Amino acid sequence: MSEAEATINVVDYDNIQKSVELELGETPLGWSGIVTELFEHIKVRSDELGIEYPKVLQIKEKFGELRIYFSKVSEDERIRGWVAATINRANQSCEQCGNAARPQNLGSWIMTLCCWCAHEEAARRFNEHKRRYFRRTDAPEHLVCAVCGYVGHIDRSDDRRRCPSCVKKGW
Repeated sequence: MSEAEATINVVDYDNIQKSVELELGETPLGWSGIVTELFEHIKVRSDELGIEYPKVLQIKEKFGELRIYFSKVSEDERIRGWVAATINRANQSCEQCGNAARPQNLGSWIMTLCCWCAHEEAARRFNEHKRRYFRRTDAPEHLVCAVCGYVGHIDRSDDRRRCPSCVKKGW
């Protein structure tokens, strides 16, 4: 690690929410809210123990997963456990709203979105409705929406195997 990297810290522990939102965007119910909560706990724990705050190089989404890169990891085992648990929780939550979600392949991007946010994102990216917005070849067929291709949340009351968003839209 370079000397410059050792001094970088993208988390301002005096304004955690703003610094996290600069990295992940303003999604208080989604990933930025989850990560803000993590660093608020880290700040309290570090203050209790009288230890230095962990230095964070980068917080980002990559291939549909949350990544947090540290230049100096905390020496406290509990804090390291919180970081791992938060990343695991985020990777099973919608980036935007926090609902349960799985990674979706939307065009050339992999994003972790619930069916509602995935449909909103597809509407922003595509000019017209396509039969299959989402592409995943590794998903079990019973978890794939027969209309849009969303993976994960299928309306069990629907005999056409559609996600709740497609059911609501009448697709």
